[in-house]
Amino acid sequence: MKNLLILFVALLALVKTYDSSAQNKNEIKVKEINYGPSSVAKLYSDKMKRSPSGNHNITAEKLSILKRTDTAQAVVGAQFGIEYELISEKNEETDIEITWLFPDGMTDLKGKKMQKLTYTTSKLTNSYTYSNYTLEGENEVVKGEWVFIISKGGKELYRRNFFLI
Repeated sequence: MKNLLILFVALLALVKTYDSSAQNKNEIKVKEINYGPSSVAKLYSDKMKRSPSGNHNITAEKLSILKRTDTAQAVVGAQFGIEYELISEKNEETDIEITWLFPDGMTDLKGKKMQKLTYTTSKLTNSYTYSNYTLEGENEVVKGEWVFIISKGGKELYRRNFFLI
């Protein structure tokens, strides 16, 4: 009976090890390609009430990074962003959470203070993608440290700080 119990515990440990290694195979990592002040054509925008501008821009397929630096100008029309790949065992579409942490002084269109913007977006793994921010109104022209974060399932995968001057 004692040997059977030991065998059962060993079998449970083996199953747990297999289960956790199977989960790790689907783990996503972020491979940074480039970052900095950028330029991309706006195709259209969707309403996004939680956004400082009140919308979310849908842009062209390729972002142009103008200079690799973490510093950008704080003026209406300025753009800055990150080019990256989501590295995974499988080529698939996956949902990630994007968070922008704002410096003190950011407000929405009604003047209400905002500390961050978080939204979910769908991206393809193992292929080029990017995230970009455009300062569309005076309420968004806030100097200081801006933080861009990619998360999945509550786990932070990537972080990049920008300094608007």
